Amino acid sequence: MENKIVEQRNCFAYHPKQCRVLTEMLCKKKKCPFFKTHQQYVDDLIKYTSDIGLRDYLIDKYRK
Repeated sequence: MENKIVEQRNCFAYHPKQCRVLTEMLCKKKKCPFFKTHQQYVDDLIKYTSDIGLRDYLIDKYRK
């Protein structure tokens, strides 16, 4: 059976014509090593930001 490459439309960086992070759409060619869902992206922003105001804003917006 052949493995088909499928665009990761649920990726935080996905846009129909281009990736918002990389210079090319790797997900059209192979499994992208940078793939994250939007929720994983927000969780990482909250976890790793040093800006307390930004962290509080993200928690209020996405975790309530």
